[in-house]
Amino acid sequence: MRAFAIALAVALLSAGCGASAGLQVANSGSWIEAPVGKNRRGVGLENIHRRIALLYGDSASLTRTLDPDRVSMTITLPLSPQTHDPLSHR
Repeated sequence: MRAFAIALAVALLSAGCGASAGLQVANSGSWIEAPVGKNRRGVGLENIHRRIALLYGDSASLTRTLDPDRVSMTITLPLSPQTHDPLSHR
């Protein structure tokens, strides 16, 4: 673990709009791409994206926003019961 001289700011925002709800997590700093190849360790965002697509189809989303001094991830899910059948692709 490394300590940094700059303070990290983290913000959480939740909102409901119509038939969906969203949660955004943002932090100060910049996006760092995961290494490509066998040394790559991160699969978390990829797994979240696949799981919400499987459960909600096009009704849900996971988006990344990159600003010069801030990175945010927003997940949007439908408020109504699931209408997408995750087994329909079989």
